[in-house]
Amino acid sequence: MSLAGENWRSVFEDPDKKGTYPETKHKRFSTNTDWNTKWKEWAATAQRLKDNNGIKQKLKDHKLHSRTVQYLAAAKQAVLQLAAEQSKLAAELQRIKDTKKILTNEQLKEKINTALYGENVATENTLSPNKVFDATAGSDRKANCVGTAKTNKAKTVMAALVCVCSEDSSSGLDQACNKHITLNQQWTSSSQPTNDVMQELRNLCPTAKPTTITAARLASIISNVKTHFIASSSATVLGKLDTGTACSGSANSGLCLKYTDVHQGEANTIYDIS
Repeated sequence: MSLAGENWRSVFEDPDKKGTYPETKHKRFSTNTDWNTKWKEWAATAQRLKDNNGIKQKLKDHKLHSRTVQYLAAAKQAVLQLAAEQSKLAAELQRIKDTKKILTNEQLKEKINTALYGENVATENTLSPNKVFDATAGSDRKANCVGTAKTNKAKTVMAALVCVCSEDSSSGLDQACNKHITLNQQWTSSSQPTNDVMQELRNLCPTAKPTTITAARLASIISNVKTHFIASSSATVLGKLDTGTACSGSANSGLCLKYTDVHQGEANTIYDIS
């Protein structure tokens, strides 16, 4: 608007109260319906530029104060085109916001925490066992870590980590995920894992520098995790199943998370895992 003439800026001035620029469109412009969404911004700009000194300063700030009238006219057309594009983009962004498809940082944090731990935790140092797993514990490790895509009690990332890495209190393997790592905590798998069990496993994950979360990065992480699932003719498994069919955590079975209805011949796929 700094390139617009005084006649255009005066449109936004209250005819009954000179020097003021109301945020709502005057009734004399009722037929100009395309102004409705733009009026508030236009009026605020006209308010800032209501005196010639303000306009001159704006032109000086952008190194246009010494330009000819013809140059400014050409610049005005370019600015109008950019302003029109900006207006379209702003309207589209607002439309997307109205559909609730764009999350705020807090909403995104809550969704990620819930996927990781089953709730929006205040601190990762204290995790709720009945949130990490399904509220009711299974009778043993198999009952907690083996099930269908929809009913498996391991509903979170932390639950998957417990199934794949924790040492079972009943003659369990004590080398989590790697033969060089020996655990100090044991999971009594007829009940929910304690916070101590989960914290020991959480600390196995290397610390990373804070980084910006984007949709592409999240998609990449999920895709990388899916590459670790192993399919067979009867199930899909995350982890290691040496012998037998149960993820019991013992030496004659394995440390794993198993989905019994995700395999060849079933309609379910890895994308159905909840």
